[in-house]
Amino acid sequence: MTRTIIAGGGIVGLTAGRALLRAGMEVIVAEKADAIRAAGATLGLWANAVRVFDDLDVDVRSVGREAEMYFHGTSGQLLETPEFGAEVHRYLLAHRASLKTFWPSQSAMTTSGSRRRSLASRRTRTA
Repeated sequence: MTRTIIAGGGIVGLTAGRALLRAGMEVIVAEKADAIRAAGATLGLWANAVRVFDDLDVDVRSVGREAEMYFHGTSGQLLETPEFGAEVHRYLLAHRASLKTFWPSQSAMTTSGSRRRSLASRRTRTA
């Protein structure tokens, strides 16, 4: 089994870890913080990001709110974008703290033999 170590237990590190785990790899996410905490505010997740979460069985729609974005000119007028379909303007707003619920700090997301490793709260080891 291929072992993969991911440096950083933020949203990207945990999402990558979950994807690699599903691909059959042994995954260790190394995080220097003692606990995962929400940093920042709201994320805008476009359709391609939501599809990635769907593929990983993460229901971000349950914690997000649908929104739309349109382009405006310098005087505030709505700019026509006929080359874009209506779906291009839609996205999902999700607060970072709500996304944290998909990776509880105590849940073991990968196994290695009889040892269980949590993807959510690993401390960085130094050599």
